[in-house]
Amino acid sequence: MKVFHVTGTLLAIHLPIAFCGFMPEVIQNIADQGLSILFPLHGFMGLNFVITDYIPKAARSPVRIMAFLSMLLAFGGMARLNMGNNPGLSNTVKHMWMKPKTDAK
Repeated sequence: MKVFHVTGTLLAIHLPIAFCGFMPEVIQNIADQGLSILFPLHGFMGLNFVITDYIPKAARSPVRIMAFLSMLLAFGGMARLNMGNNPGLSNTVKHMWMKPKTDAK
């Protein structure tokens, strides 16, 4: 439970850093890397609490395996956004709310 609360606190610190427009690119990249680890981990731990409370004991192991695989998939997708020539996690989210550019003819 303590690790769950620590990841929540770290998310509260990383989110503003990642989405501020005035942070240097290096710090924003570090925050993006942190978010790509913290989001899936925090979600997986929270989902484990839900599984423990609401899933019958006989089905918990397969459901936990599916939750773990989902966490790995989410981590892989977010990590890929942060690598190479990709824009990064925070810039990708920012672009989702930008108005599309139209060609003026």
